[in-house]
Amino acid sequence: MATMSIAADTDVRLRPTTAYALLGLRTPGIVTCPGLTLEDIREEVDTFMFAGHDTSALCMSWTLYLLGLYPDVQRRLHQELDAQSIVADTDVRGDQLRRMPYLDAVLRESLRLYPPVIRRDIRQDLAIGGQYTVYRPVRRCFFICIGRMHFGTVVCPNRYDTLEFKPERFYRHY
Repeated sequence: MATMSIAADTDVRLRPTTAYALLGLRTPGIVTCPGLTLEDIREEVDTFMFAGHDTSALCMSWTLYLLGLYPDVQRRLHQELDAQSIVADTDVRGDQLRRMPYLDAVLRESLRLYPPVIRRDIRQDLAIGGQYTVYRPVRRCFFICIGRMHFGTVVCPNRYDTLEFKPERFYRHY
C-alpha cells in the first residue's frame, strides 16, 4: 500500500490506484501532502464523490434546458454529432469526443451561465491573494460563487451579452 503523509505523526494508507486517481498522479511512490489533515482529505474525497456527481447532473440538466431554448445551437450540435456518425443507443468513444469542439463549447458556455457552487467549512480566518480576508463566521460555512466571475470582461468582452447563451465565445479558441 502507498503511504500518504498527512502530518508528522499521522499516516493514511491508501491502495496505490486509489491514491493516484484521487490526487491525479501518474507515477507510483509515496505521496506527501504537507499541511493537510485527515479531515481535509475527507472533505476533498467527499467533493470528488458527491459534488462531482451533482455537478455533472446539473451541467447536463442546464445544457439540455439551454439546447431546448436555442434550437439553432441544438441543430449545429446535432450536425457535429452526425459528422462523427454518433447514433442513439451506441457508446461514444473518446476519439469521437475529441473531434467535437462545438460540444465542448456548448458545455463550457452552459457551465459559465450555470456554474456549480463551491462550499467549504473554514476553521480560521482565510487570506485570499494577500488582498482580502474572509473572517471565520460563526457557522464556519463559506460559499464561492463562481458565476459572478463569469460575467466579467475577460470571458465576455461585450458586457451587454453576458446573459446570452453563446457557445461561440468558447468555440473561437479552437
